[in-house]
Amino acid sequence: MPTAPASTGPVPVAVPPVTRRPERGRQPAVPLASWGLRLVGTILDFLIVWTLSMLALNLTVADAISRFQREATAWAEQTVTTGSWTAQPPGELQHLAVLMTIAYLSVALVYGLVCLLIWSASLGQRVLGMRVVPLDQGKARITARAAVVRSLAWALLSSGYGLFQVLQIVNGLMPLWHPRRQGLHDLLSRTQVVWRP
Repeated sequence: MPTAPASTGPVPVAVPPVTRRPERGRQPAVPLASWGLRLVGTILDFLIVWTLSMLALNLTVADAISRFQREATAWAEQTVTTGSWTAQPPGELQHLAVLMTIAYLSVALVYGLVCLLIWSASLGQRVLGMRVVPLDQGKARITARAAVVRSLAWALLSSGYGLFQVLQIVNGLMPLWHPRRQGLHDLLSRTQVVWRP
């Protein structure tokens, strides 16, 4: 009976080809929106929300905007003429500032919710070809819960008062270094902004 010839070297082993995994948080068919595009969309949304909130305030509080301007101008003139930069603003000015803040936060929350639930994008994002999707789910729509969390977080972070000023800056710059280009409101709602295919 014949015997097999003796092996003179190592037996070759088949090695599977190395395939690169897509960047975490990015699906090959749906690229993430760039930071610059997101910034322009945010500025557009801020202008829309600010305009709507001032209209709403003027409709609900008699002559609110002109009263605020009068009070702010009078306080600024008093501060300059007396040289006292620590002077407390008058009560009417503080009251109107609080009303403006409440109007802004209310409109921002409703604006965000309505836009996200209808288009999965704010008007600024929609105009620029972006949409908000669940984390790592490409073209899926976000849930109502995610829309509420994202809208509430965006409204608070875009108000720009006190501690929120620092958080607003961090939130705006965060997509520059985050691997999924997420801001704080994206992280809280487990969403990401993609370039709409």
